[in-house]
Amino acid sequence: MSTFFVILLPLVLMFMALCFDGMRIFVLKHELQSVVDAASLAGSSAIQAKLTMVGNVPVGTHLELDPITADLYAIELLNENIAKHNFDKQGITNVQVIENRAVDTDVDGILDGYYMKVSAEIESFLYGPLTGSGRKITIVREAEARAKP
Repeated sequence: MSTFFVILLPLVLMFMALCFDGMRIFVLKHELQSVVDAASLAGSSAIQAKLTMVGNVPVGTHLELDPITADLYAIELLNENIAKHNFDKQGITNVQVIENRAVDTDVDGILDGYYMKVSAEIESFLYGPLTGSGRKITIVREAEARAKP
């Protein structure tokens, strides 16, 4: 019985450590996703009201996204949230914006949304080395938010 326990205990501890590391990676991926979601929402909320005219007849009021202001809002909020979450202390490093832009989601010629794609590396103690990913697992998170008129 004690021989069985001696053999089984390290395996159980290794499995628990693997589960703990995998869950930590899962939680950090979702925290990064929430930060990217918030940044894309900030970008899409950078709206500038404009009155659209066709000839001399007002067609209606549209809300048009200002791409420069949207970029500023999105990047600023992304950096603030990364600092607030202390990602470097939690094991998320090398956070980089791969792509960010104002988009025309309904293809009407008026920019009305914002898209952001971010990559980061998460330190892994067991999960990465056991799956062949190495000590750092690279993740990519993206979000798109649409400004409502």
